[in-house]
Amino acid sequence: MLNKLARFESNKKTIVDCGVLPHYVRLMQDDCTEAEKKAAVEGLWMFSFIEENRMSIQEQPGCLPGENK
Repeated sequence: MLNKLARFESNKKTIVDCGVLPHYVRLMQDDCTEAEKKAAVEGLWMFSFIEENRMSIQEQPGCLPGENK
């Protein structure tokens, strides 16, 4: 549902500011379904169109490939 809201530019920063990044990271863990992982990656991609969000994503532990979870 958040991914649908993130389609609107005005919502992207607000959603990230509300603290969703750790939840998206959690959905990318090995014990989650492929559908959950896909939704998390799509959401992060949409959020990243805002410069401030890109910085938050880069700073979020476990959010980028190759990082320790």
